[in-house]
Amino acid sequence: MTKPQAAGSRPDRTKLLRRVLHSVSVSGPVGLLPYLGKLDFPVLKQLVELYPESIANVAILFSSATMSAVAAYVQFHRSDRITLENINQSFRFGIRCFAVALVLLLIMYFWTVTPVHYNFNGEARTTSFVTGFTGTDATQCAGRSREDCILHEAQLNEAHIASFFGEWQIRLANILVVGIYIVFTASFGYLQGLRVLRTSLRKKG
Repeated sequence: MTKPQAAGSRPDRTKLLRRVLHSVSVSGPVGLLPYLGKLDFPVLKQLVELYPESIANVAILFSSATMSAVAAYVQFHRSDRITLENINQSFRFGIRCFAVALVLLLIMYFWTVTPVHYNFNGEARTTSFVTGFTGTDATQCAGRSREDCILHEAQLNEAHIASFFGEWQIRLANILVVGIYIVFTASFGYLQGLRVLRTSLRKKG
């Protein structure tokens, strides 16, 4: 007579492998979402172009890894014991995190990032720079807008921009913008993981 498996024992290898593969199948595509902006994917391309090139690559790399990790965690650690009620509660929590991160991201963007519009060989272009929380005390930029100062005095040179606006406040702003962006995308990965769990749970039910 076969003894029943003790409660709390480790899952068998087949079940464990199935959970790992399912986690990867969900977290992989979710983690690739930020990179679609580099491939001219609608909406995501505009989102990527909002941010300065100096931090865009770092933000995309870490946000992609975080989104994958969060989605995998939701799938792997919660798939066996979650209920629809738990999913609804977790989804509300995820929505709140997403909303707060979005508001903070908007505040940080309009406060610390300066878009600069210019013409290059007759073509209208826009690029962005992190300029920190306050204006510049540089005499060359007295009474002028940040965009005007960056375009005509700093001439789009990041080293000159740092000397005008302060290197340390720009670094701090970079850290905050990237950090909030990572939380924003991670909360999206969390919601996506829950959505897949809810769909699979309904199919089983």
